[in-house]
Amino acid sequence: MTEDDLREMIRQRFSGRGDRKKFARQAGVSEARVSQFMRGHTGPGPSIVEALGLEICYREKVACTSALKAA
Repeated sequence: MTEDDLREMIRQRFSGRGDRKKFARQAGVSEARVSQFMRGHTGPGPSIVEALGLEICYREKVACTSALKAA
């Protein structure tokens, strides 16, 4: 899932007038912080991710071999 996917989730769930303010309150962040994320100036951060019912997970990067290299 990308940051653009998260922005779209927020747009879909909070599209009415004043809804961004409600989302900010739910996420425990300022309305300015949500606005910065929605404009692409910052990443979502844990509070916004968790307010969407998601979690941030890290995994080890695994090297992939390409079929083109094998040819």
